[in-house]
Amino acid sequence: MKVSDNMKALLERRDKLRMDVEAAKARLEEVELMIRLIRGDVAFAPREESKGKRASVKQTVIDMVSEAGEAGLSVAECLDAAQTKRGAALDRGTVSSLLSRFKRDGIVMFDGTRYRMKQHAGPREAA
Repeated sequence: MKVSDNMKALLERRDKLRMDVEAAKARLEEVELMIRLIRGDVAFAPREESKGKRASVKQTVIDMVSEAGEAGLSVAECLDAAQTKRGAALDRGTVSSLLSRFKRDGIVMFDGTRYRMKQHAGPREAA
């Protein structure tokens, strides 16, 4: 193998490792958010916007459900609220998937039509 081939292989490996690190950071942030929500330390976790980046889709969805309070919201209402309040055009499939995951993880409750934060769920939903 030539030196240039070795250099190319090393550069490719470095780039892949950088992508892996970024993916791991994103997963860690998601887990930390879920821990804060499950503990009930806060009604909703504060948005952490760094370097001018927009809030994550996960955080935006959590914010919308939290802000809906006891009334809760549907997927369509979550999409509308994100667009109106945050100027965020979210993908319906992504929002549906996140809400399902949050339900499975016990962060939100679902009554068949509306999602609510666990602390806003009625006794039937929270059971």
